[in-house]
Order: sequence, then structure tokens, then C-alpha cells
Amino acid sequence: MATIKLPAPVSLDQVRAALTRACPDLDQQRFGPGVTASQSRWVAAWVMTQRKQVSVAPMVRSMPMFLLFFLLALTGVGLLIYAVAVLPRQQAVVKRVTAALERELRAASAGARAAG
Repeated sequence: MATIKLPAPVSLDQVRAALTRACPDLDQQRFGPGVTASQSRWVAAWVMTQRKQVSVAPMVRSMPMFLLFFLLALTGVGLLIYAVAVLPRQQAVVKRVTAALERELRAASAGARAAG
């Protein structure tokens, strides 16, 4: 899980807007307390906000896919296939989303400080 520490609090709506600007090719969906930015049903990054901190973790696109992932994980073979075939692609999306959000959110907070 990657964590971005910011100088000012950030909302989930601000994160969604930053993701839309930086990664328009990724689909966004609400997932629990956060949002997923996904390339496919299996390859996504889960973005959660906590005041001055944004966390990004590997995840699947939606809750039904998470339940399917959980069932596959209960079988040892399914977990092995996931670790080899899916997890590296998820981690690549996490790195891309983390870099994009860090760039966008830091630029926005620097612009707000300069204007204030």
C-alpha cells in the first residue's frame, strides 16, 4: 500500500477529480469508503482518503469481483494464479495512480497556498 502525505486535508471528490485529470483512461467506481481506478475487472487501485493522507492499494474493480477473488483465494491454486498473473499488474496501476495523485494533489495544494 502506498501512502501520500499532504500539507492540507483532501476530500474524496478532490481525489476523483485529480484522477480524472491525470488518468482519464482508468474507470472509476465507488468502493466502500474509497474509489477504485481500474483498467479491467481484475486490475485496479483502491484509493482512500484520511484527512491529510491518501492511501492507494491493489484491488479488484467492484464488490462482486472482490467476492469472486475471495472465493478464489480460499483455494490454494486460485491464490497462486492471482499472485502470479494479476498482482504485478495491480501493483503497476497502484504506482501509476500514486504518482499521478501525488503530482496533481501537491500542485493543487501549492496553488491554493500561493493564492491564499
